[in-house]
Amino acid sequence: NTYVLNATLYPSSEQLGEVVVTADAKANIGASENFSTGRIQETPTVDRNIYDVVKNMPMAMTSTSFFSTMLLMVFGPNNRYNSFQIDGTVSNDVFGLAPSGTNGGQTNANPISMDAIQEIQVVVAPFDVRQSGFTGGGINAITKQGNNTYHASVYSYFTNEGLCGKYN
Repeated sequence: NTYVLNATLYPSSEQLGEVVVTADAKANIGASENFSTGRIQETPTVDRNIYDVVKNMPMAMTSTSFFSTMLLMVFGPNNRYNSFQIDGTVSNDVFGLAPSGTNGGQTNANPISMDAIQEIQVVVAPFDVRQSGFTGGGINAITKQGNNTYHASVYSYFTNEGLCGKYN
């Protein structure tokens, strides 16, 4: 049976209430990890090395070489597959002389002071074309922004014969 319905539609508007979008701050998409200032400060480190923080990522692995330099392999067998950046600028050991893969690695120098870091971003084999030149992991240390207040931090290493055990 055919039925004819003559209907007239009139525009109507309804005001929506407030829309709130929430997300989990720890939600992680892809193989990446961000370390905030709080996580950096809570991470125990003996020699104040950025790799002590980065090795908390499940895909990062540290080892010690013959020269007792800390190596960091992020999703790869060799640290030379990684890219170390400071504020997005590449700061690798371009000649490949240091076993750590960073500038100053032969002298066990840290590539950047931990006091200057606000956040650390670690990505593993990203698909973003803006991040290129490496096949393993990319470590980006984002520095703190300055202001007109002065502050400082001091740390020291101390050792003497009184800290050694007695030999019999």
